[in-house]
Amino acid sequence: MYWMILLLSVALVVAGQSLPDAVVAAPFMNLSWVVQQTAVDAGRNLFHQPWPPNVRLPIDVNVTRYVMPAPWRLLFARAVPVDVSNPTGQTALYINVYVALNTAFLISQGLMRRDCADVVAVTEWGDPLPTWVEDCNTAASRVWVMIPVLPPGTWRIWLLHGCPSCRLATDSSSVFLYYEDMQRPPRGILAGSASYDAANRWVQLTPPTTSQLGYLVYTIPPVLPSAVYVKFRFMIRDCSSPPADAVWFGVYNSDYVGTIEDAVRGGYHLTADEWQSRVCFTKSSDGVSPGIACVPYSFSQEVWYTYEGYLWHDSGNARGVVALNGAVLINATDPQPQPNMVNGAGLVVFGGRAGARFCRHILGPFMIAHLHPRITAVARQPVSPPPPLAPPRLGFVTYRVYVNSTHALLNGTASPGVLAAP
Repeated sequence: MYWMILLLSVALVVAGQSLPDAVVAAPFMNLSWVVQQTAVDAGRNLFHQPWPPNVRLPIDVNVTRYVMPAPWRLLFARAVPVDVSNPTGQTALYINVYVALNTAFLISQGLMRRDCADVVAVTEWGDPLPTWVEDCNTAASRVWVMIPVLPPGTWRIWLLHGCPSCRLATDSSSVFLYYEDMQRPPRGILAGSASYDAANRWVQLTPPTTSQLGYLVYTIPPVLPSAVYVKFRFMIRDCSSPPADAVWFGVYNSDYVGTIEDAVRGGYHLTADEWQSRVCFTKSSDGVSPGIACVPYSFSQEVWYTYEGYLWHDSGNARGVVALNGAVLINATDPQPQPNMVNGAGLVVFGGRAGARFCRHILGPFMIAHLHPRITAVARQPVSPPPPLAPPRLGFVTYRVYVNSTHALLNGTASPGVLAAP
C-alpha cells in the first residue's frame, strides 16, 4: 500500500488470495493489517496493473487493525509531541504537514544522527508515519510527515529521534504526492519535446530551437481537500536574443495537450516567463488574457531558480501564492475557482515552450505535496525519554478503495485508534 513506509508488516488478503507482504517488518514493531474485499470485482488484484488509465474502480474493503506496541520507543532519546489541527470540516486524505526543526543543533548535541535517518513520526498507537527530513543538519530543517487519514479536529503525533543505531529514513516518494530527485528518469510521462538527460540528471523540457513544447505529466491530482504545494528548480540556457518563452507548473488541467504558459485547460498555471519578464498565477484559456496576478521579473541564463507555489481551495475561493528564491512575489485570490479544483480532478504538469525565439528549458529536482494552509502542525516541548504510547487496541473500519493504473487511493472514515486527541 503506497502510503505505508518500510517499517510495517502488512498482510493483504484480497478475495481470499494472499498477496506478498508489501513491506519489511521492523524488529521493534508488531503490526499487522488484514484487508479483505467485500464487494465488486472479486477476482482482481487491488494494488497492481493492469488498469485502464485514469479509471477509478470503487471497492469496499474491511480493515481489521491490531497494534501491539513494544518497548521500541526506548530506543529513542527524545520524543516531540506534535498537535495536528484540521479545521476544514472534512476528512483530509494523504495530507502532508511539516515541523520546523533545528537539526544542526540536535546533531551537535548527540541527539540525532548526522544523516537524520533516526527521525520518525508515529501515532499515539505506535504506527509509524511516512517521514522525510528536508535540509538535514541545518538550522531550518523541515520534517515532513504524511498522514493517510486525518479527520476534523486536533490530533497528536510524535516525532522520535536520538537512536544512533536506527536507519529509518523513508523513501521521499512515499511522503509526497510526487517527488523526483532526478537521479533516475522521472516516473511521469515525458511528452512533446521533453526528455530526460541522464548525464546531467535533469529533464530538458525544450531544446534550444524554435517551436517546441515539452511536458512532464502526472495523472493523479491532490485528493480533497484541494490543495497543492510545489517546490522545483529550473534553469534557462542557450537562449536566443531575446530569450523565450516560459516554464510553468500546472495543476487541475483536464488535459495538457494545447496548453501553454498562459493557456490552461480547466486548471491553474504558475509561470516563469522570460519572454514577458514576469511571474504569473493564471487561469487564462486563450494565451492572451491577463493572469489573476502577475509581477515583473527578469530571468538570467545559467542560473538555478527555486520556485515555490501554493494553490488551495478555501471558503469558495482559489488562493495562489508564488515565491522565487524564497521571496514571495504573488499572493492572490480567484473568487471563481475552477470546477476541477473544487472537485480535486485533473492532471499535474510541468511545461516548457519555445516559439519564434527559444531557450533550453531545464527542470531540476522537485517535490509536490498535499499541503493545506489551514491544516497545521505545532510542536510542543520535547520529552525525554519518550512516554509510553497508548495500550494495544483493535480498530475496525470499512474503506472505499479507488484503484487506477498508478496508485491505490484510500478514502473513508478513520479507524478507531488511527490518531489520538492530545
